[in-house]
Amino acid sequence: MTTMNDYIFATAIILYVFFVAFFLYVCVLADPRKSRIARKITIELPQLLYSACEERILGTDRTESLAKLHKALFRERNSVLQILYLILVLGGWSIMFTYGYAHIPNKYVPEWHRYSGLVCFFACMTSFRMACRTHPGYITARNIDRFDNYPYDNILYKEANICPTAKIRKLARSKYDRMTKGHVARFDHYCAWINQAVGEENYRTFLLFLIVQVVMCWYGSIIHYYIFKNEIEELQLWRAKFINAKTKMEVDANIWVVLQFLFARHGPMAAHLLLMSVMALILSSFLLFHLHLIVRGMTTNEFYKWRNLRRKKLPHSSNESDFVKESEDSINTVKQKTNRRNRNGDSSDIPDNSKKEDGSDPREEISFHNIYNLGIIENFMEVISPRSLRPMGEWRGFRHAWLSGYKITSKMKTS
Repeated sequence: MTTMNDYIFATAIILYVFFVAFFLYVCVLADPRKSRIARKITIELPQLLYSACEERILGTDRTESLAKLHKALFRERNSVLQILYLILVLGGWSIMFTYGYAHIPNKYVPEWHRYSGLVCFFACMTSFRMACRTHPGYITARNIDRFDNYPYDNILYKEANICPTAKIRKLARSKYDRMTKGHVARFDHYCAWINQAVGEENYRTFLLFLIVQVVMCWYGSIIHYYIFKNEIEELQLWRAKFINAKTKMEVDANIWVVLQFLFARHGPMAAHLLLMSVMALILSSFLLFHLHLIVRGMTTNEFYKWRNLRRKKLPHSSNESDFVKESEDSINTVKQKTNRRNRNGDSSDIPDNSKKEDGSDPREEISFHNIYNLGIIENFMEVISPRSLRPMGEWRGFRHAWLSGYKITSKMKTS
């Protein structure tokens, strides 16, 4: 018989899973510049709260302090999520070593899982350290030839453009990252969990880190499941009678009653199982997304540029502001730039949007062919063996440094 407590418990679990998934999506995975929900929660809602606090509660000085704190946490490079990652992972493994290992071996989990768990733990920590410490491939005036490995497609990337911040030529597939303050070769995205931009030379370590996290979460979830399954069978919980703590009445076993019993008996392990299960689903989806990008021969940055191009059908510039839409009037901004450049006689970046004499729209003639898609095998080789680290790329960098009068070292490093 299902009681009110069973419904409350089931609702609590569902709300917990929903809250964790929603929090991770909005505050961690989603880009507020592209996701309307993330923008409203992480940008517009804090601004609204700051305005209310300034007018009614805290005053101007304290509100400005909160605004600076918000900017430091969410808009500047910091180690907050790295620390949070270590707390979650080390805390989770502490629960496993303290409580979970006491139930190993059992009917379903053999003795060797004690050692494979240790291997998984060290792989997790090692991949995290590698992902945090490996540079993405920063382009400077000294090593620019080493990263000049991709042709311009004249759609997403155009020649003869200079990065206004780094003051160097903007190579195809590169982008200036405002978080790390560096121009990154084959820029993918900035990952706050490793406090590092992901680019040409560290995408493989990032992918390895992601794969290890997915394996760890699924492995831990399965082990926890079999520990609980063994507990249910040893105690014969499906045949047991339970006493309601409030009514003192005897109730028959059902799934919610058994789950409540396990939560009460193994609270830390049960909470750990819920967290790992949610993370396993989210991280698996994220991993599949990146594998999909590799198969298609594009980066995360390029994925959103292509999607925006197809949706808006606007001519593209290599300038980031033409792609990142932070307000509803972004299309008008692009049109203003077009008109301004046309008045100045410079239409190299954004073609004229006017109709042709025959009435056709030149925007429809834009080719959506991705020239960087070289086939599945070659696309994966681009990740496993980046072009800038291949012998030819290093030779070009060596030659450029020699001709530029720099001191040559046996192994060039990005700065």
